[in-house]
Amino acid sequence: MATVPIKQAVIGGVLVPSTDATAGPDKIAWNERAAAFVENGNAGAVIVTVVVPGNTKWGQAYPDIPSVSIPAGGRAVIGPFPKELADPNTGLIDLTAVPFASVKFYGISV
Repeated sequence: MATVPIKQAVIGGVLVPSTDATAGPDKIAWNERAAAFVENGNAGAVIVTVVVPGNTKWGQAYPDIPSVSIPAGGRAVIGPFPKELADPNTGLIDLTAVPFASVKFYGISV
């Protein structure tokens, strides 16, 4: 498990550190303007899933959201995330990448 730091985008530019994906879930803090940039360094596709936490106030599980398939050598931006995707106890959003080797996460906020 790794926590992806979020960098605020600015007009002058900002360096965004990468975080290697782990067996996960990896985590990113909820922010109404935050997104995860994902880079796939694998020779094959990788599937990134945002874990949907908990249940509605009526006890029903929140529906899953579609996973993102990133082709070999591809990149994708996932987000911004609605608050309901953050764990109510930690404020963090769980991301999983399968396979996770050679996958990097970057956190940005605009």
